[in-house]
Amino acid sequence: MYGCQSLIVRDVRGTPIASLVFCFLQTTGGHPAALQSNVQPFTATSCRRNDLLVSELSIPAAGSQPLKFERPFAASTREQFKVLMARWLRSYWRHPGYNATRFAFCTVLAVLLGTIYLWFGQRR
Repeated sequence: MYGCQSLIVRDVRGTPIASLVFCFLQTTGGHPAALQSNVQPFTATSCRRNDLLVSELSIPAAGSQPLKFERPFAASTREQFKVLMARWLRSYWRHPGYNATRFAFCTVLAVLLGTIYLWFGQRR
């Protein structure tokens, strides 16, 4: 993959990250400086920059009006129910292993309870 066998076979020396670094060093000719130039470290300065952006963008523009909606929710209760049921059914039928396990469990439980209570109705 990408001219490097180290991505396919895990490196003997350690973790998958070490394997990726080893692969990168192989593909760049073995220069560690190339690795450092392509990796942007997550430092405190980038974290501070993100905090400044969040604080700057969370203040509304001058002269803007607050948001107003005609109703309290984006969709009616019926619409939300239809969407959630469609999502649940899609997820439910997407996992046949779950359905097969549930069916087998219910069958075993039905046979077990049926044999336990088989002759109770005829006792007097």
